[in-house]
Amino acid sequence: MIVLARLQIEVTHPTVNVAGLDFNVDTIRNTLIVCAILLILGVILRSQLRVGVPTQLQNATEAVVEYINNLTEETLQGRNVTLGPLAITLITFLLIANWLGLVPGLKSPTNDWNTTLGLALMSFVPGSRGCRGRPGRCSASSSARCRPLSLPS
Repeated sequence: MIVLARLQIEVTHPTVNVAGLDFNVDTIRNTLIVCAILLILGVILRSQLRVGVPTQLQNATEAVVEYINNLTEETLQGRNVTLGPLAITLITFLLIANWLGLVPGLKSPTNDWNTTLGLALMSFVPGSRGCRGRPGRCSASSSARCRPLSLPS
């Protein structure tokens, strides 16, 4: 029991109260840092695009994007839902956010429940919209497409 008490990690966040709502300052700051890193990576990837002969970075990026797109397409069994870009964005965000927690003095934004629940909600909503953006308005013939993605076919 004494060992477990010593291993506890302090998870307090400095907060700011705005209009009756508490905001975790370090979580917002670190999320903005992760977003800035993602934007810089996007600009670097964009600057490396070539029309004729692709660069090695462009080949690697296209291979990853094609793999994730094929994986989501196989998993969804022909349903017309494109989740590849969302999956790539979430994986990259989570990877960089968790690496940010390894930097001394910075905490991972995913250390806060608000970020974790926000990402879960953001990834659940597109998955549960199986009727092309109009939930609850499906005909009997299209009922196979209208199930949430988390349910078996």
